Amino acid sequence: MDDFNESSYQPRHSRTEKKEKEGKKWILPLSILLILVIIIGVFWYLGNRYQISLSGLLSSVFDSEEEMYQLTIPEALLSLELVEDLVTNTINREDIEMLEQEDENTISYLIPTNAKSELIAEADKLLEERLSTLHDPSLRPFLVDLGYDGEYADILLVIDQDEEQDDQALITASELFLLAVYYHLLSPADEPVSEISVTIEDHQTGYILDQITYPDDLNRAATVLKNLRELADGPKTPQAGDRVVVATGTDNLNLRSGPEITYLIIDILTSGTILEVTNVEGAWLEVITPQGREGWVHGDFVELIAEDN
Repeated sequence: MDDFNESSYQPRHSRTEKKEKEGKKWILPLSILLILVIIIGVFWYLGNRYQISLSGLLSSVFDSEEEMYQLTIPEALLSLELVEDLVTNTINREDIEMLEQEDENTISYLIPTNAKSELIAEADKLLEERLSTLHDPSLRPFLVDLGYDGEYADILLVIDQDEEQDDQALITASELFLLAVYYHLLSPADEPVSEISVTIEDHQTGYILDQITYPDDLNRAATVLKNLRELADGPKTPQAGDRVVVATGTDNLNLRSGPEITYLIIDILTSGTILEVTNVEGAWLEVITPQGREGWVHGDFVELIAEDN
């Protein structure tokens, strides 16, 4: 009995204790399995209710850095208001960064994949809309036929040649050309189109009257549209039926009985007075005042009121 070491004695476990230990081993795996089942159930519910895919949700969580592209646009494209509006919308997007200009003739942006897809869709829609309007003979009476390929790389305008309408055909071709160039700069094609052309062909002879190609004629097309915008933005001569406003600052304007300074002054008009034009003779306008008085004023001292004002 003296050899008995009490400290080294290990009591035997009962069968009940062994079963309890074995049962506890399964608690953790079962808990993990239950949690996974709950998570899958939540994803399934959200996917059916809000059309959210598991892969899309996981990619949005783990792909925090989205692939970015650099888009470089020649400033010449901005001569077309439609493209200028698209570029302006691009600048205003929060997910697109405008890069510092290294070349004064281009503008560069850093855009994510999803934004690029949206911009391509917008450019494609704009091209289709513009091409569809060309089929209206009341808008383009010179246009006989129109053809283009699926990539907008080769566009053909067949026209009835008329000296008065040749300029309109060139303007139309320039618009389509710049829209097509903008679309291809965004295009995700593995092999970008090396040449974009818009051809103007005579309906009677089949001869090519003019052709605009990319990149050689980019500045030429831009100049055509810039000149058109400058002409449209220039001062307009009031016509009968228009309304004008006296613009003399702190001075007054003489209303005369005829279209010359030798005619009698019949009234004094203050700046801001709105007049209705009834006749035009050179630089002089025959007008009616708000009080119904008729007379003549010099056109240099009034400004045309836009129709929407």
